[in-house]
Amino acid sequence: MNTIFCLDDDHGMLNLYEDILSTRYHVVAFDEGVELIREFKESPANLVILDYNVPGMSGLEVCCELRKLPQSRDVPIMMVSAVDVEETISKSLASGADDYIIKPFRPAEILAKVGNVLERYSAGMMLPPSSIYHDRYKILRILGSGSYSSVYCAHDTSYDPPVEVAVKIFNPEKKRQSATRFETFFLREAYEWSKLDHPNIVKLSNFGENAGLYFLVIEFFDGRELWRHVQENGPLDEGFLIFMVHELVKALEHMALFKIIHRDIKPQNILFNDERMVKLTDFGLAKQRDESNLTIDGVRFKGTPAFASPEQIQAHKYVDIRSDIYSLGATLYYAATGISPFEGANITETANNHMNKTPDPVYMENPAISRRFSDLIGEMLKKNMSERIRLADLKRITLELLAPNGEPSESVAE
Repeated sequence: MNTIFCLDDDHGMLNLYEDILSTRYHVVAFDEGVELIREFKESPANLVILDYNVPGMSGLEVCCELRKLPQSRDVPIMMVSAVDVEETISKSLASGADDYIIKPFRPAEILAKVGNVLERYSAGMMLPPSSIYHDRYKILRILGSGSYSSVYCAHDTSYDPPVEVAVKIFNPEKKRQSATRFETFFLREAYEWSKLDHPNIVKLSNFGENAGLYFLVIEFFDGRELWRHVQENGPLDEGFLIFMVHELVKALEHMALFKIIHRDIKPQNILFNDERMVKLTDFGLAKQRDESNLTIDGVRFKGTPAFASPEQIQAHKYVDIRSDIYSLGATLYYAATGISPFEGANITETANNHMNKTPDPVYMENPAISRRFSDLIGEMLKKNMSERIRLADLKRITLELLAPNGEPSESVAE
């Protein structure tokens, strides 16, 4: 049974932890941070829960001290507080905490978060700040995690000065039924991605296996996901959308040189920053154009249904760069309107929409979009591959729409 150390000066809270967690875990309560640290040195817990505002030695200070101990390398720490302030949360995470929970919390919430973080740590997917991964990458902070992988910001210490990178670590036990299948899939992903070296593509610099877990090391790009930006700020203006598609067309041209197609272009895989840098990322589904459809765990179709091309959904043997053009068109439609043009109530409905539905023109959903650019997106979304706009024509038209300074020309508004 996993042991959880809980620190709080409120004995009512310590009793609450006992009541909620003791059915699944061995709970040890502390009302002073010094005592918890002393006990941890003798017999480390599997998880530590700290109250941020404990008198004397605060939870934040305890967290910092614990992270100095080698015993804490594989131990998650959760900070609990009634303070819902970004600065406090940031300080907690920067000190080495893996999660921040705001009081009052529901029993189901704390049970779910405890179970999740313990599971991820036990799979070797969680690394504390300042730890060294693969004898080379100094972990700075976690960028995100899911069921199958965790992504960290790290320093590649093989350079002088160190270079900031992103390290993506996979949990193969969650992802595969067969170790051989997962390894084949992973090596394929890494090999395809490693061929690409282009300013509009996030660069893969290293990949391999460490302690039974596979990892990718990619360029760290401090940008925003297109999806998140639209969710938080609404559709992008036409000028930037034209610039974005022109930059991404250059990325697709580079991929075409190697006969590589992405197969999962979507708003979550397009990044941009305030300096007008646009990058395509996550080539986990890339495949050679000349190869037959990839099958993993018995499933032929791999992609995101809302943005996949009709031929992908139908699992055509021959899929080429025109499928990426279609997915980019669906992504642009979303970026210009905030609407995913083919998404249905379920996967079946979404697939049928790709086969049979023609979405309203973009300019009807967003009058700020010109007819010319709206029609261009429509050309990208043709159901039949042979009728879809070619990459060269897409580049030419977007170039015509851009003025010399990279802004839309006057003709865009006509």
